[in-house]
This record gives sequence, C-alpha cells and structure tokens, in this order.
Amino acid sequence: MANAIAPYRPLFLEEPVWRENPAGLGEVAAKSPVPIATGEGLFSRYEFKQLLDAKGAAIIQPDVMHAGGITELRKIANMAETYGVEIAPHQCSGPIAHMASLAVMSVCRNCVIHEWEAADDELFREMTGGTYPTQKDGRVTLPEAPGIGIKVDFAEFKRKHPYKGIRSRALVKF
Repeated sequence: MANAIAPYRPLFLEEPVWRENPAGLGEVAAKSPVPIATGEGLFSRYEFKQLLDAKGAAIIQPDVMHAGGITELRKIANMAETYGVEIAPHQCSGPIAHMASLAVMSVCRNCVIHEWEAADDELFREMTGGTYPTQKDGRVTLPEAPGIGIKVDFAEFKRKHPYKGIRSRALVKF
C-alpha cells in the first residue's frame, strides 16, 4: 500500500500494523517510501521508547490524555527529537486536552502537525466563553491567558447540556 500511495506524497501512513508491535512497525518503516505514524494509543514514554528503538515511526502521535498529561507529552516529544522523529499529537477529546497538546507543541521543535477536531469548535468556544482559539486555514493563534489559556464554565455547560443518561441499549447474545 505504501508503494501505491507514495506518488501522492502523503504526510504519513498511519498505523499500517498494530501500534503495540514496535518490531513490526520497524520492519514496515524500513521498507516504506511513505513516513509511518503511530502511537495514539500508547500510554507511556517507555512504550514510545520501544517504538523509537525499533525505528517504527517517523512521526509519533501521543495523546496528552493517554500518555500522562502535559509533562509526560513533553518528555515523549523531547525523547523523539533525539531519535530524529517528529510528533503529531493525537487529539479528539475536548477543549482542555486540545489546549494541553498545543501548549506542548508550542515549546517542542519537532511538532509537525496537531490533530484538530474542527467539527466541535463551536461547542468548545461555547464551553469556554469564547476563549477557545479559532482555527483558520490550518493555523491557530495560541492564547495569551495564563495556564493553557482557556476558561471553562462547567456549571453553565452542565445547565445547557445536561447528561440524559443512556438512551438505548442493544443486547448482544453470542
């Protein structure tokens, strides 16, 4: 597949084999003309080290929520830099996690791209009283406010969007 899509010059091929198989990713990466990306489901810098030692990715995709927060994501990014590997944080979990990933990207030189779930931007702006940044033409301006730069009004969000419980359940018999 990598050979077939190479003429189109994709930024990367994501997880062509199980991300939990660093040796397999290393074998694929060694033969692939397209950079390999993986890691959104890895949970620690130790798992990323195994991947990096196996040369299993040109781009790693840690998720700030899975990988242990801002400090751990920064450690993973810095470790990847020593291997010559770029980082493209995985993110689809909400405005706080988005901003935490952006905070890391703003201080690490090897960040290439950030996964952005733009379909939820309007909701995230509502949740944050407009402090969530607007993505335009593939770019975002970092907020100047302290911390991660946003304010979340959880009480107002809960009032506007109350939890309604599980609406339906499907029973599956084997």
